[in-house]
Amino acid sequence: MKKLICLFFCLALTLSLVSCSLDNTQIAKDEFSKYYNGKNDVVVIINDHVLLFEEYEIDLEKINGKEESNNGLIITEDGFYFTTCKNDALFSSTLKIYKSDFKGENIELIYSRSGYKTKPWAYENGDKFYIEHNTKNAFVAESEVIDEFSITTGEYKTVATGKEADILDYIKKEKESRYSIELDEDIPIQNRRECAIVDSETGERRIINDELLTPFIESMEKFGYGIRRVDVSHGHIFISYWIGGVYGWNSPHLIFEYNFESDTLEYKMLAFPDDDPHGIEIVYIGNQ
Repeated sequence: MKKLICLFFCLALTLSLVSCSLDNTQIAKDEFSKYYNGKNDVVVIINDHVLLFEEYEIDLEKINGKEESNNGLIITEDGFYFTTCKNDALFSSTLKIYKSDFKGENIELIYSRSGYKTKPWAYENGDKFYIEHNTKNAFVAESEVIDEFSITTGEYKTVATGKEADILDYIKKEKESRYSIELDEDIPIQNRRECAIVDSETGERRIINDELLTPFIESMEKFGYGIRRVDVSHGHIFISYWIGGVYGWNSPHLIFEYNFESDTLEYKMLAFPDDDPHGIEIVYIGNQ
């Protein structure tokens, strides 16, 4: 009986300690925010509808509760455009296109269209959304339609129908970057401290290691760290680090911009995407 009581006591104590464990997310935010330059020039985009900035985040699916994201997102220098979809009835959906500033505060409905027989999916390419849907159902190739909406002119038109309609013809193709990345993914992330970047135009090869982290190393060593990934967006190079933590941490992305010319790192932001989803983009959006 005493052993049973002792067991229950230990279990209760363990649960109590777990529930009282600190969420170190804010501790890390406070630690690294001292390096922030006040510019929202980079955004982490999760699954095309959650935008994470250094100081705030925007969930496009929460802006209008009855509407859900349907993939469309165009980032501009002064804000962004996004699309939503709402099922009005069986075989009847409405597409809406909004314009917003980077804080998600000044949101304007710029286009709305109803009567889609299937859910319309939107894909961005430059200043245009390409909307894919069917006039019958998704299993009938002859009923496929691709429409185009220009955020510049506000014009909506059909550009392809039937078996000739292939959304891959309209989806933006990634431009080949002048920079190639060398990162050994066989090394555990917590031990991955080095990568290399090569400029294909000049042949120059630069090593990114702890030496470049000297201005930040005291903060980095408080948590533990390793290189998570390297991204190139609009000619800007971003190095994302994993940092260690305890209860409350999801998938930290500690992001620095690497300047190839000066061979230096500049802190940009610390983001905590939930559960490390695969659909993460790190995008340069210019000085705001």
